[in-house]
Amino acid sequence: MSVVLSVSHLKKQFLLENYSLRFGKKAALRAVDDISFELTEGSVTGLVGESGSGKSTVAKLILQLIKPNSGQIAYKGISLAGASKKDQRFLRREIQMIFQNPYLSFNPHLKIKSVLKEVLKAHFSLSRNEMQARMVEHLRQVNLPEDSLEKYPAQFSGGQQQRLAIVRALAVNPKFLVADEPVSSLDVSNQVQILKLLQSLESKKGLTILMISHDLRMVRQIAEHVLVMYAGKILEKAPADSFFAAPAHPYSGALLRSTPKMTGNSLEKKLFVQGEPPDLTRPLPACPFAPRCPKTRKICFTKEPEWKTLAARHQVWCHLPNNSL
Repeated sequence: MSVVLSVSHLKKQFLLENYSLRFGKKAALRAVDDISFELTEGSVTGLVGESGSGKSTVAKLILQLIKPNSGQIAYKGISLAGASKKDQRFLRREIQMIFQNPYLSFNPHLKIKSVLKEVLKAHFSLSRNEMQARMVEHLRQVNLPEDSLEKYPAQFSGGQQQRLAIVRALAVNPKFLVADEPVSSLDVSNQVQILKLLQSLESKKGLTILMISHDLRMVRQIAEHVLVMYAGKILEKAPADSFFAAPAHPYSGALLRSTPKMTGNSLEKKLFVQGEPPDLTRPLPACPFAPRCPKTRKICFTKEPEWKTLAARHQVWCHLPNNSL
């Protein structure tokens, strides 16, 4: 499979203005700290980690909603930072995002028909009949009836709203979807339905999907590859089968063990990641997970790890991965 998205040495800091007012000095929060990865065409990759690890910042950088401090993002060989106007139009069609809260993706005062027409008019020259046919076809793909076009967003359930958000993203025929916690606000039944829908779309349309989630149960159902993020760093990159069978980074193992499990009709969550996430405005150890890691050694605080390859395409950024003493 060819590489569709390439991220190289990406960094993003946010200046905290409130911190400056409160403490009399400026502080920079290192949201993304020198990360590199590649996504292959037609695959689903899960980007996982605790809240505050930098996952959503990565999504915003890919969508060009914010600019990096340094580093490169390239889509199909086009640098996002140096894209021409023609390339920018191409990128806006090729790359679309599905947000966590589907309701916020819509103007509550517009019918679904008006929302979709705005999107289609911005990218295509279609006759009235062609536009209607295109909208109905996209609704059919997510199992929603044609009369949905005449309704307002508030008239739909949460699961239906997320389907409509997917319709809006698909309206421009994208090749790459960034799904930022797309099912976290839904009940379990709707979560499963949306995940199955995304799997079906990936298979039928050859979509590349980056699914951002803190819930490894969801990622396990859909992803072919996994990226683990912590404190702005990527700690592990692996095929999903290899990752879930034998997570290599101590943080990955703790994250996997803390995944909620069904007990009767409820989810039982066990906490295996000890301690508190780091303050990203302060200097961190060479390995940011060192203060919370059960395997930590002196070297973890003083020397950055190197990437180790454990198996085919399974890499870990750790001095003492789980397969070592």
